[in-house]
Amino acid sequence: MNLTRSRLHPTLRAWAAAAALCAAAGCGAPHGPATPTGVTVPYSAHGSPGSAPVQPIDFRHDIHAGKNQIPCLYCHYYADRSPVANVPAVSVCMNCHKFVNGSTPEFEQQIEVLRGYAARGEPVPWISVYRLPDHAYFNHKRHVRAGLPCQACHGPVETMPRIYQYASLKMGWCVRCHKANLRNVRFASSIDCYTCHR
Repeated sequence: MNLTRSRLHPTLRAWAAAAALCAAAGCGAPHGPATPTGVTVPYSAHGSPGSAPVQPIDFRHDIHAGKNQIPCLYCHYYADRSPVANVPAVSVCMNCHKFVNGSTPEFEQQIEVLRGYAARGEPVPWISVYRLPDHAYFNHKRHVRAGLPCQACHGPVETMPRIYQYASLKMGWCVRCHKANLRNVRFASSIDCYTCHR
């Protein structure tokens, strides 16, 4: 096919704009280690502990996921079977906290706040930490089933007293990971626009 100059120019301009956007978004940054399933993830650390919102209950991931080694999927049980990783219901918390008290007066006070929500039949009004723009689509199930550890995007939550947004969640950060896994035999990713923008 022979492209005329008038048709070629807009095409080249579109490719140049896409390349510039991708470069500005950091698509070429180095990648981190591969997971046991061979999925490669980009290095990340965009957030800071100071950006963590104050929650209605001082829930400590460093105690639950760290010290007590409760698996992520015990509380976020939809993450491996749904596009959305759920925020746990109060009943999930009460599976343990019917019997488990706090190890300090401060922790016991927080557990009493939790028990109050349970007694009233109210959900805890957690403040969202991770938000994607409405034009972006993300499926937790696909990523969890590919063997991507939660920490690849959420950071070392098992060490965080308070959760903050660890990864930028900007397009370039996601594209870097998808590009690194285009040839993954078991879990090939895609950089087709429709994968994330529906």
